[in-house]
Amino acid sequence: MKLDLNDSFEQQAIAQNLAIKNDVALQSVLQEMEVKRKPLYQKQNIALTSILLSVVVVVAGPFVLPFPPLFYVLPFVAFCFGCALFSHTKPIFSELRNTYKEKVMIPVLSIIDDSITFQPDSGISQREFTASLLFNKEPDVYSSEDFIRGKIDKTEFYLSEVKAETNDKQGKNKSTTTLFKGIIFRADFNKNFEGITILSADLYRVNIAQPHKVIPTLRIEMENTAFNKLFNIRTTDEIEARYLLSPLMMEKLIELNEKSPAHIGMSFVNNSIYIAFPYVRQLFEPQMHKSFLDVDALQADLYVIRLMCLAIKELRLNLRIWGKD
Repeated sequence: MKLDLNDSFEQQAIAQNLAIKNDVALQSVLQEMEVKRKPLYQKQNIALTSILLSVVVVVAGPFVLPFPPLFYVLPFVAFCFGCALFSHTKPIFSELRNTYKEKVMIPVLSIIDDSITFQPDSGISQREFTASLLFNKEPDVYSSEDFIRGKIDKTEFYLSEVKAETNDKQGKNKSTTTLFKGIIFRADFNKNFEGITILSADLYRVNIAQPHKVIPTLRIEMENTAFNKLFNIRTTDEIEARYLLSPLMMEKLIELNEKSPAHIGMSFVNNSIYIAFPYVRQLFEPQMHKSFLDVDALQADLYVIRLMCLAIKELRLNLRIWGKD
């Protein structure tokens, strides 16, 4: 299947969902997975309930009723039972997870566009994450997985799920702060450019005072006031930045931000565009609380890919100008 960028966001969703329902091989895999999901989900619920109730009884029991010491043998047994049952389900879930990624996500992504490839165990390197200049700190703890690559018309792109954290130390106290959790998207830009332009989604301007040493410090504002409220703009070349951020580009970025679950950040670096899409939940993983036979169970993951394709369409990345081949 070849993605038609002329279709609307909604039309793409309808066409892709219909193709998934009509894929006999894929539906067969989903049916086999659903048979395994039901008992596994029930066991996980029993395990977690046993652990939670035993902890509540042990912690709250002495303050509610004066239970005899022997009574607490019961919650201890329930706690051990829950831990053992949960441990028993882990390898089964791991197998189901691998099947989901290899036998469901790979064919589903090819339904969206046959150029898309999926590598669950690969990701964007920490070096590229830092080089994207999307953030003004380098992570102390970094992980990336679920690498997706494709080419739509003339535009090559890739994306990956990323979790980056920083270690904070104040005296003897140590804490970990999430720098970013979500999707990092990178695509060829349709214009050649020499400078660096950063669009930060820090609405309260908290990061502008102490930028990373390699991030441009020239701060500009555009004619679009709605755009200025959303983004904190820094660049090494004001003239070039205004060419990059054309009136149409700014309108499309506002629309793209509205479709994202949280405020996006963006950078124009080395003839590429990087976009950070924050996501709270982990993507491209089986949703155990939903039937695998329900196409809605795939919607969160499909929405992400459609959003990336929408970025290519709306930002007109396929339009090659300024000498770009």
